[in-house]
Amino acid sequence: MIVVSPKDGKPVMIDHHTPFAVLSLARLKGVKRMVGAEASRMEALQRAREFGGDIDHMISATLQGSDMEQLEHLAYLIDDLMGDVKAALSIHKRMFELDEASVHLQIRYGLALQKAGQLSEAELVFRTALSFSRSQLSDPMNQYTLMLMGNLASLLQVQGKLSEAEPLCRETLDERRQLLGNSHPDTLSSISNLASLFRAQGKLAEAEPLFREALEERRQLLGNFHSDTRVSISNLAALLQAQGKLAEAEPLCRETLDGSRQLLGNSHPSTLTSQGKLAEAESLFRETLAGRRQLLGNSHLTL
Repeated sequence: MIVVSPKDGKPVMIDHHTPFAVLSLARLKGVKRMVGAEASRMEALQRAREFGGDIDHMISATLQGSDMEQLEHLAYLIDDLMGDVKAALSIHKRMFELDEASVHLQIRYGLALQKAGQLSEAELVFRTALSFSRSQLSDPMNQYTLMLMGNLASLLQVQGKLSEAEPLCRETLDERRQLLGNSHPDTLSSISNLASLFRAQGKLAEAEPLFREALEERRQLLGNFHSDTRVSISNLAALLQAQGKLAEAEPLCRETLDGSRQLLGNSHPSTLTSQGKLAEAESLFRETLAGRRQLLGNSHLTL
């Protein structure tokens, strides 16, 4: 395909060597052949780099058209592979303009706005999409409605609108428990989200059983070394530490540190963060123990 450059008016060739064709191949490989798909994604990124300055031409030319498949591929390339938030936002906006009734595209556009830091605009898109999904789709509690409720709740929390986020978090969790069961990954995400909201509100006692539930289910479902499990371990450890339950927090801090060392290495930022949290927990625990010994004596039952 030949397009006219918006910069200099010269023709630009976009053919089967462009990232579009390579990304199509990557998508066709599917989840079961993830290694091959990953190789194709890396090949696509390399092709994009070889394309050099004409990446801008490709973006501009594609935005002038209405080929949703090319827009999808370009959004994936620019957003996921190259991390260009501004360019990705323009692509998602174009797709949204072409099909405003698509809840899926509304969600993607809202997320792109949020990623670009345009939080008020993202909130409006999420609220509009949620209203449409509840009222126009045959099942008011379809997957898009639940996804939008969760996205809007998270966005409100980022904006500090905690009281507005809470009923959405609660409703999302209740519906997912009923529709998907307590052990489904989406349900566990909703459990963690509500627990995190409670923690942000200072409702530590309400957050604790939810963090514990998420951790227990993820250990059984995913194992101890999965990234989601390790996040749950870290969340519960931090909460217990905030509650002053240092003896309970310390082994969780150690487990987080050991897992990070084993999976990521000693110098990874996550490992260093875990190491700092453990040192803090140990220091607080020793300080608390020394204070209690001085106040109550060595044989008191609380020691």
